[in-house]
Amino acid sequence: MRFSRAFIGHSRTGFFARALLLLLVLALVILTHGADRVDHVVNPPADEFAVLQPVKRLGPGFVLEVYDIVENLYYDYSAINAPRLLNVALSQVEITAAKEGKKFKADRIPENADPRMARSWFIMEFMQAEDVVTNNDALAFYAASAMLDSLKDSHAVIVSEEFPKTDSASVSAKPVSNLLKVMAHELGFIPLIGGNSKIYYWLVGSVELDPGGAHLATEKIKKISGPESAGIILDLRDCPGGDLRVVAEILSCFLPEHTFLFESRASYEDKLHYARSSFTTDVPIAILINNRSMSAAEMIASVLQLNHRAIIVGEHSPGKVSLCHQFPVFRESITLSVTVEEYLTSEGRPLEKNGVKPDFPVLYKNSLIDDAQIRAAGELLLGRWRKKQ
Repeated sequence: MRFSRAFIGHSRTGFFARALLLLLVLALVILTHGADRVDHVVNPPADEFAVLQPVKRLGPGFVLEVYDIVENLYYDYSAINAPRLLNVALSQVEITAAKEGKKFKADRIPENADPRMARSWFIMEFMQAEDVVTNNDALAFYAASAMLDSLKDSHAVIVSEEFPKTDSASVSAKPVSNLLKVMAHELGFIPLIGGNSKIYYWLVGSVELDPGGAHLATEKIKKISGPESAGIILDLRDCPGGDLRVVAEILSCFLPEHTFLFESRASYEDKLHYARSSFTTDVPIAILINNRSMSAAEMIASVLQLNHRAIIVGEHSPGKVSLCHQFPVFRESITLSVTVEEYLTSEGRPLEKNGVKPDFPVLYKNSLIDDAQIRAAGELLLGRWRKKQ
C-alpha cells in the first residue's frame, strides 16, 4: 500500500513522513509533561517571581521624571528653571563621584538654554558620569534629591530606604498626656475651674478634621456653645492637620459670614476663602498649640488670632502648612513628595516656615497630673490668669 510504504520505505517521501511523526510524538510528550507542572509555570511562588522580575535601573531618566513631575505640579512655577535645577543635579553627581574616590567634572548647562536643550545636555553629562561611578542608582537618586533640596521646601522631598539621607530627622517628643487632659477630654469641660460656668474642652482630633468631618465638627461646636459656656478651649497640640474644607467650616462657626479667611495658591489658580455658615457663635475661645501643631491646626489658630477671635496659648508652631501630594517614582520603594499648594494669611503672609506665635507663651511641663497650658487657657478665659515668672 502506498500509505504504508510512505512510512516504512526508504524513499524521500517516507523520510519526511517519519520526521513529521517524530515531531508529533515529541510535542505530545512535552505537552503531557508540562500539564503535570502547569501550576509551577502559571503561578510561581511570590519570592521566586520577585527574583525573576528585573529591577528598574535608575539613571538620567529617573532624574528627569522627578523634574517633570515638579514642573507640572509644584505650586510656585517661578521657582522652576530647567538649567538651574539640572545644574544642581550635576553638581551633586560630582559630589557623589568624589565620595567614591572618582574624579568627574561636568560641563554646566548654559543659563539661557531652553528646557529641551537642558534635558539633552544633562543626559549626556550624566551618562559620562555613569562610566566613572560604580553605584549608578545612588548617582541618580542623590542628584534628584539635591534638585528638590534646592527649592528650600521641606515638603518637596524624595525618600527611600535604599538611599538613606545623610541628615537624619530629629525624633519628635512624645505627645502631651496627663490626668487633667484625659479628664477634660472625657468630661468635655475643664474640672475645678469656672464654678457654675463651664470652660468647655475640645481635643480636636483627626476624625473631626478628616474629609467628611465637617458636620461632626459643626455639631460639636453647637453643643459646647450654650449659655452656660464661659469659653471653649480648642486643644490643637500634636494635631497633624486635616482637610481644607473642614478647616473653613470650623472657622465659619466662629467668624461672621463673608470674613476673609485665607488664600490658597497653586500653579494653576489662586483662590480666596471666606466664612460661610448658617451657625456662628461668639463664645470666647482659647487655642492650645505646640511645636507639633501643623497644617490645618496652624491655619485655624492663625485665622482666629488675626481676627482677634481667639487667644493662643502654648508654644510656637513649626510652620508646616503647605499641601503636598505623594506617589511612587520608578520603584515602589521610592516616594516623591511635591508641594502643590501654599496658604497665605489675610495679611498675605505665608504660614509655611513662619508658623503661629502664641499670644501667651506657656511651656508644657511634663507632669502626670496637671497641665499648665490647659490651666492657663482656662484662667485666661475667666480673666484671672497671672503670668508666672
